[in-house]
Amino acid sequence: MKIYTLNVGQGQFVVVVSNSEAIIVDTSVPLSPKNPIINVKSALADILKGKNLVGLMITGFDADHFNEVGVKIALNKYRPDWIMYPKYFKDSKNASSAFAAIKEFESMNEFI
Repeated sequence: MKIYTLNVGQGQFVVVVSNSEAIIVDTSVPLSPKNPIINVKSALADILKGKNLVGLMITGFDADHFNEVGVKIALNKYRPDWIMYPKYFKDSKNASSAFAAIKEFESMNEFI
């Protein structure tokens, strides 16, 4: 098993991989030119090559752990089998937009 921590500045984006499967822990993606999003996409492509992303785990609802852009990258490109997040809900624009992306993904994949 290997653990990759992506350089997303102030935030967390971690990928845990085994020989054939992986999970993503948190989805903070920088939205500034200092750490361009292309770096995250490129790193994920390398790390997840030949792996099945089985899960997405969110540890908190603040932007440094969970944002819409990161959620969409994980869900739309790698299509995990499950999504796990805390029971509590932190009411914020960031959390609402990220959950909207999850809901959209679930509704598009309801019959798959």
